[in-house]
Amino acid sequence: MVQFVIPAGGLITFTVIYGYYQELVAVHIAGRKFALCLATFQFLGYTIWSAILNQIRTMQKRHRQEMHATPSASRSPIPLRIYIGLSLLRALDLSMATSAMRFITYPTKVLMKSTRVVFTMVLGVFIGNKTYRFRDYAAAGLLVLGLALFLHADSRESSVVFHPAGIGMMVVSLLCDGAFGNWSEKVMRDYRVGHDEFQVQLYFLAFLAVASAALARGELISGIQFFL
Repeated sequence: MVQFVIPAGGLITFTVIYGYYQELVAVHIAGRKFALCLATFQFLGYTIWSAILNQIRTMQKRHRQEMHATPSASRSPIPLRIYIGLSLLRALDLSMATSAMRFITYPTKVLMKSTRVVFTMVLGVFIGNKTYRFRDYAAAGLLVLGLALFLHADSRESSVVFHPAGIGMMVVSLLCDGAFGNWSEKVMRDYRVGHDEFQVQLYFLAFLAVASAALARGELISGIQFFL
């Protein structure tokens, strides 16, 4: 119970803090602009922290092997095309979610993100050959119904920032998120790669992709100048 409560509580706490600062920066400071520049900053941070965690995990693993005199297990490297495909999915996911805040409110974005379980379940059936119980589908259906009622109310309220383009962007983001989660789980299982090692390669390629897109659209330099 303690092992579950600590990570779950930490996840909720830091998600709330993350959401507060994301809305503060993206909406109140940047005025719903520089979405790709902000996504570039995020992926740069993800890459740096993943590299630090991977280095710590590698040192711990090497120490355990020296203590117990156990050889490291051999494994096949993950092909570069898989890393590129997954990193593009993650880059498109975050870019669409960040860009959607130009057209919808942050609470709407968070509520739509909470339905990721639906996309993960559906794509899990096709990608990972997973099976779910009827009550799992029923719970997902109730989640979608609640979201539909919320979006209907938002669309009829003139004082709320709401545009169908934002909903479309969030749907694309959720599709990428569902495909990424199922595909990455399958890859880590098939190639027996650690989570941190997998993440650092992935986020570095995603950082390059989003930074290139931001540079091509002229958001990177102007965004950096704006935030400085």
